[in-house]
Amino acid sequence: MFFAIREVLGWALILVAVLILFIGLLLVTNADRPQIIEGAAFVFGGTAVLKAGVLLIRMSTAARICRLDTAKEPTGDESSGR
Repeated sequence: MFFAIREVLGWALILVAVLILFIGLLLVTNADRPQIIEGAAFVFGGTAVLKAGVLLIRMSTAARICRLDTAKEPTGDESSGR
C-alpha cells in the first residue's frame, strides 16, 4: 500500500519539477528582457525537486522488490536439500 503512495508522490514531484524547469526556461528565453539569474534559480530548484521525485520512485521500486524476494524465500526445511 505504501509503495503505491510513494510512487504516486514521486511521479507528482516529477511533474512539478518539469513545470518548474519550464518556468525557468521561459524566464531565460524571454526575448524582451531575459532574466538569467532568476531562471537559473528556477532550474536549480527544479533539478532538486526532480531528484527527490526520482528518489521516491526508486525507493518504492526497491521496497516492492525486497518484499517480493522475502515472500519467495524457502523455509529452513526445504533449503537443506535432504
